[in-house]
Amino acid sequence: MRLHIEVFMLLEFKIRFNTCFEDTPGLFWKVIIDGKEILVSVVVIERMKVFTTSHFIPSGEQKWSIGCIAENYRVDENRKNFIYNT
Repeated sequence: MRLHIEVFMLLEFKIRFNTCFEDTPGLFWKVIIDGKEILVSVVVIERMKVFTTSHFIPSGEQKWSIGCIAENYRVDENRKNFIYNT
């Protein structure tokens, strides 16, 4: 008998408003995925718990974010970000 085990790597997401949106037309949201930032137009969080968080960026400035932990995400051709579990 073989045992099939699937291992999912969880990703940490922090979502903040892009205060420099005037420099990046249509990209209103910063999504930080395990510390790497992308800019997107819309964020869709599908069927999972979300939380608020506060953290300090390298400059020492405090930021507030909406956050979640998920297995996966994708960004479509319109820069719409979907965050979901598979």
